[in-house]
Amino acid sequence: MKVKFYLEKNQKPTTEHGMKVVYGTAKRGGYRFRWYLILAIILSPIFLIIYTYAKQYLFITAPGVITTGPVVITASQNGIVKKIAVDENEFVLEDQLLIQIKAPVLEEEVTFVKEELLRLNEAKEGRDEEDLSPYYAAITAAKHNLRKVTKIKLNYDQYAQEGKVSQVDYAAIIGIYNTSQSSLTNAYIALNQAKIAQKQRELAGGIAQVTRTLNQSLTTKMNQLEALAIKAPYMGLVIDINALEGQRVSIGDPLVTISPDVAPFVISYLEPKYIDKAKLGTLVSVVLPSGQKVKARVAQSIGLTSKLPAQLAKPFEGAKALLKVKITFLGGLLESEWVEGMPVEIYF
Repeated sequence: MKVKFYLEKNQKPTTEHGMKVVYGTAKRGGYRFRWYLILAIILSPIFLIIYTYAKQYLFITAPGVITTGPVVITASQNGIVKKIAVDENEFVLEDQLLIQIKAPVLEEEVTFVKEELLRLNEAKEGRDEEDLSPYYAAITAAKHNLRKVTKIKLNYDQYAQEGKVSQVDYAAIIGIYNTSQSSLTNAYIALNQAKIAQKQRELAGGIAQVTRTLNQSLTTKMNQLEALAIKAPYMGLVIDINALEGQRVSIGDPLVTISPDVAPFVISYLEPKYIDKAKLGTLVSVVLPSGQKVKARVAQSIGLTSKLPAQLAKPFEGAKALLKVKITFLGGLLESEWVEGMPVEIYF
């Protein structure tokens, strides 16, 4: 037999010894919520670690950056920035002037070389050329002598046919005629040799060598002066200007970064073991920092690399081989949705 006891408190819970007692509303729900909240805060790092660890097995992801392949133009000579002809985010045309640099030392060198060349040319013009008149006189005398001997030979030819002259005398005349011809030939040869020697002195002499060296130096320095006018290599957008007017720059210092006028694309860095996912035309999802997902596809597998961009590199992370993959957007991006070098995550 089951016996149940009923206390007065069970029947009248709001009455105590005949007096009414007012109780507050139950707060068990609030305590329970706070307990769940504390528990969630405590366990959230564990869940985050578990998700991060499991993510690499559940999804194939790779970091990447949105880019258009910008080019950093550097200084080709030491100098001072004279003029900055463009502003950041300005659209420029091919060969448009971006920055003008002046190099006082180089300009002085060009002036000095020009003055030296002018003095050498004046000295060359004032120098007396070799006198060739003796050679011409020798040719004239040889021609005159040959004409006289030719007339005598013609007479002896007639006498020899008539038998009026001996063979010995006729042979002597033939010898004299041949000697006259040789003298004229030798005179011409001597004149040509004198002209050749004179030309060689002009081309290979001391003044000629110095002039050639100075002309070569002037050409090089003029090209260096032309290179001080920094121009756009192609039509595009000025992303960044790394110099100020009046700033002194050295060879190799970055001056301006310009992006070509092309649609943005993504360069991703995928682990080589997932190379089969980087086939041409493979569809992927690009997750922007805002959480927006954009459809894209693999356009090109560029090759292996061991260097990540600065915005993707993690501290204390050693270099490792990664597959560099170019990805293009299927529908494109609005200008407000991306900036050059923005990090993204790609899901293959």
